Amino acid sequence: MFEALTVFVDGSGRHDFDMTGKLKHTAWAGPIGQSWENNSGQGTGWGGGVPSGASPRPEESCAAFDPAKAQTVQAGTSWKVMAGNETLVEAGADERNALRVLATIRHYRFDRKCHVGTAPTAYWKRGAAMADGRMGEADCIAFNPTTAHASQIGHRWKIVDGVQWIADFGDDKKQADAMLSLIRSYHLDEECFVARPNPVMVYWLSH
Repeated sequence: MFEALTVFVDGSGRHDFDMTGKLKHTAWAGPIGQSWENNSGQGTGWGGGVPSGASPRPEESCAAFDPAKAQTVQAGTSWKVMAGNETLVEAGADERNALRVLATIRHYRFDRKCHVGTAPTAYWKRGAAMADGRMGEADCIAFNPTTAHASQIGHRWKIVDGVQWIADFGDDKKQADAMLSLIRSYHLDEECFVARPNPVMVYWLSH
């Protein structure tokens, strides 16, 4: 068993959190540094997951849109970002969040809204590629895609890297595995948000 407390002192506004879990023995030693090679005969990876080189390509579902048509639209007391007749993001009552979403779409020239597996939270692509390069003062979590892994903490499946948790999938292990596959396939190393703690948009970067 382990217990870890993470306290953020960088002024980012992120909430401190603690987590407990149970470590499982694995024959795979995991990476020692930033670069590593695995034994193709091993069936496990860092943290007990699949070695990154063996991760299957995730099943993605993407809908294309024209970013040139993206605009903010007020609907009653709420704001949306739309492209033509398609709602891209429900931004809530704060127009600033809608404007931030629109700025993000335009900055990265996103033209695909995608889902992996059955995840309700969308991610964004430009053609077949993920975005790269952090935009200004974007709110992002940096992590190592090599050491990131799926772990059951309490009764919830999370993507974690060290003591930092990146994404929470509740009791859905299959969805956590699908997201991990996406991270490793595209070498994603930052998760970014618009309007935490309840983000209206989540996007990923690969450097």
